[in-house]
Amino acid sequence: MLREVAWALAYAHSQGLVHRDVKPDNIMLEEASGRALVADFGIAGLVRGAAGLDGGEVIGTPEFMSPEQALGERVDARSDLYALGVVGYFALSGKLPFQAAKATEVLAKQITEPAPGLASVTAGVPRRLAHAIDRCLEKDPLSRPQKGEELAEQLGLALEQRRELPVGLRVFVKRNARLGGVGGLIYVFSIPFMMVIVGSLFGRAGGPLWTFAAAVTVVPFGILVNRARRFLASGFGPEELGVAFRTELEQGREERIFEYGRGPSLYERVVRLLGVGGLAIAGVSGFIVFSGQMYPLRGYAWWLAQTFGWSLSGGLVTGFLALVRLQRRIDLDTRIWSWLWQGPVGRLLFRVARLFGTAKSPALAATHRPTELALAMAAVSFTHGSATR
Repeated sequence: MLREVAWALAYAHSQGLVHRDVKPDNIMLEEASGRALVADFGIAGLVRGAAGLDGGEVIGTPEFMSPEQALGERVDARSDLYALGVVGYFALSGKLPFQAAKATEVLAKQITEPAPGLASVTAGVPRRLAHAIDRCLEKDPLSRPQKGEELAEQLGLALEQRRELPVGLRVFVKRNARLGGVGGLIYVFSIPFMMVIVGSLFGRAGGPLWTFAAAVTVVPFGILVNRARRFLASGFGPEELGVAFRTELEQGREERIFEYGRGPSLYERVVRLLGVGGLAIAGVSGFIVFSGQMYPLRGYAWWLAQTFGWSLSGGLVTGFLALVRLQRRIDLDTRIWSWLWQGPVGRLLFRVARLFGTAKSPALAATHRPTELALAMAAVSFTHGSATR
């Protein structure tokens, strides 16, 4: 978002305009694409010559003014970049670098006090991003990025920088931690229903029922235990999975927003409405049919039974379609497997895996960087701890 605003300001500056009031209120998000747009050039000034916009008046929002703007001096593009730095500081930390009860006190701080480093007020901000924001807040315009394009490039480097996970963690999170994606999830959550169906078919014949139960539970459990055993053999442990799954979700989020948008489409809304409506109608009609409330409506028994059957079928089908679309939008598969491996089931799998020892450890690739991983884990742990406190 900050990079897009930097691009927008770069274009305005190339046309000879200085905005002079860059702040969150004047940054709008386009609903369809999520792009950031710069609005309200009401107090923008036209630059005359190469020196910048003539001073002599103090206009703008005190909390977002550059020192030279607060002094009523000549301002140029670098003043807008200072204000954008304040926006980024506020967006990332929830705090403004300078606050006071009176506007004059805020302006005095803008002129005389250095801004606290972003890393000192909030944890978890990538180093390059924090450095870019801190540079924008330099008192001397010569120490800031000189053009919007320069700031956009620095923000781009921070954006493209990805926390590289060791190959063992990547393989486990992407493939070995799950049983066939959405199909695996459907399989896992359909086990109780399959048990009921088989039990009703065989009646009191316990042998076939328990054989079937073993086939659909013990076999998948054994597969996951073996994968947990291989994961432990690669030198990692369950405590590293939180960072690994979080990184996997973060890296896929941008691509999903670009491909499917930020909010549900009309098709998705309709499918959800049909699913919920179908199940609600099935619930009401099923209650009437099976709860002994049929006597007053016995003349409509056939219609109620038909309504129950069709609405239940429609609700289940549309619910399944909604689940598939939801998976494409928020990576439901990864979220659920993350929850499973980090919860009681995952702890049980690793406990059993340790009982069977570990397989031969493969050679670690050059991307195995335990120091960076440990720092990432510490940052996530610290952030969660701070949020809890």
